[in-house]
This record gives sequence, C-alpha cells and structure tokens, in this order.
Amino acid sequence: MTIEFIDPRDAPGGLGPIWQGNADNDTPALQWAINQGKATGGRVMLPASAVGQLHAPMDCTSNNLPAARSLTIEGYGNSFGGSRVRFVTGTNAIGFDCVGARRISLRRFWYTMSVQLFAGIVISASTARSCDKTLFSELRGDGPTSMGAFYGYAWGSSGVERCEFYNTSIGDRPTVTLTDANRYGVASTFATIVTGYQGVTGIDWSYNEIHDQGQSTFASCLMLDDVDTFKIWGGNMGQLAGASPCQAYIQVAGTPGHGTKNIFSRGCQYYMDAGPTTQHIAVAPAPFTGTNFQFPDNDNMFSFGVAKFGGNITS
Repeated sequence: MTIEFIDPRDAPGGLGPIWQGNADNDTPALQWAINQGKATGGRVMLPASAVGQLHAPMDCTSNNLPAARSLTIEGYGNSFGGSRVRFVTGTNAIGFDCVGARRISLRRFWYTMSVQLFAGIVISASTARSCDKTLFSELRGDGPTSMGAFYGYAWGSSGVERCEFYNTSIGDRPTVTLTDANRYGVASTFATIVTGYQGVTGIDWSYNEIHDQGQSTFASCLMLDDVDTFKIWGGNMGQLAGASPCQAYIQVAGTPGHGTKNIFSRGCQYYMDAGPTTQHIAVAPAPFTGTNFQFPDNDNMFSFGVAKFGGNITS
C-alpha cells in the first residue's frame, strides 16, 4: 500500500489525505496516513512541493505490523531538497515520536523546527514492544532542540545513513543523543517508554553529518551516554561557529559501573567552520569514563591540530 497526498487545488474531493502546505495545519492528514500504515504496512509518500506545517508530536509509535511488513514515511528527493515539513508548535515536545516503532523507516525528507523541540526524532523501545529493524536514511533535521535532532534509547539492529543533523540551540545541547539509560528523561505522549539500562547496540552509523552551533563549553555534535559498541563510518562532525571553545565533538556521559566503551571511528572528519578551535575529538569529563575508543591516527580524520582524546578516555 502506498498513500499519496492530494493537493486540493488539483483534485478537490479526491481520495486520500489533503496536504495544504505553507499556511495550514497538515498534522491531521499526515497522522491519518501514518495510522493507516501502522495497521497494514506500506509507504506514506510526502509531497515534493509545499512545506508541510506540523504540530508536534507526530505519533509513529507502537505499530502493530503484520509479520514481514514494514512502514516507510518517505519524501521525494533527498536531504538537500524535495519534500519538507516544519514543526510550528510543540515547544519541548518530540517531533516524530517513534517509541516502540518496530520496522519503521523515515527516508528522504527535510524536517525543520520553528520552535525548540525536545528532539526532532525519538527512537526507543516501549513496554509493549522492542524497537529494532529501523532505518533512517537521507534525512535532514534542522532547528533548535533541547536534546538533539535525533535521540536514541533502548534501540538496536538498525541503520542511520547519509543523514544530516543540525542543532541551532545555544547552550550545552547535543545534536545527536544516544543513551543507554534515558539520562535526559524522554517520555512519549502515546506509548509507555521502557526504563533502566537497556542498551544502544548494533547501530550502523554510516556517512552522516552532525553539526552543532558550538557556542558553549559542553556543546557537542554527539552525546554518548553509557553506549557500548558503536561504529562511525565516514561522514563528518563540525561545530558551526563558536563564541567560546567547545570541549569536544563527542561528549561522553554515563553512570558509575557502566560507562561508554568500544567506540570505533573510521573515515569521519572532525572540523570547525569558524570560531575558537574545539579542544578534543572526544572527551569524558570526570567522573565519566570512555574505554576502548579506536580512532586511528592515519585515518585523515583530524584537522586544525585538535587533540584526539580528553578527560577519562582510554584507547
């Protein structure tokens, strides 16, 4: 099943959800389409032209898909152009709430925020079902968020590829947050999220770009909180500009007795666009620890003479 949206100027009274674009609320149309896909599987195709106006949160949670079926929300084009949606209300809410959304894919569209959301996308297990076999591909998330354009918890066996994530908020806010214990307390409006140490494992993070506004000491592109075994393949991480030097592109947090470990980077470039030089590639300020960080010296990753590790990180 493929659900295509209808422009009322072209096909008034046609079958399918009506996509107004630019000046109206497209939340009901998109939510209707997502709900149809949750029940049967299939693909929801976003329009290629008018920018959809959304009111966060969008409910992508707890799909009851038949065996061997999946749900895809897909745009025309890619992260550089084509389908686009904008969250115009929902301060401190989740944009796309994917808690318990097993076998879901979000692909080939640009989502922006006119208000500061908690996070643009949240992916996590719920108490009703695990969260795995998900794919996020050729997305661009852009705008102000408290905990990132992308937030992952209790999630595994999935892929994030060729995406661009930006956080334009000023302060100690990451652009992407991966957490083993839901350190920052995300909660879903539509599903009950799991609790405790759950793990973020088996994630294929390939050829993605992560950019942070970089105007605070603890700002970061990527926050790793008690994450075990995470591989970064290609892509880049960059601080957009900074009135003060940031500690690192990758910030490590955690809990005594757990810790972030077994982190691998291959072919990813870390760089500054402007402003004072970021001090480290990755840092684990006390009392946090990072163990077995494998970032090879000869991998053409480092620029501006930035030190590799700071704080309590061992390689």
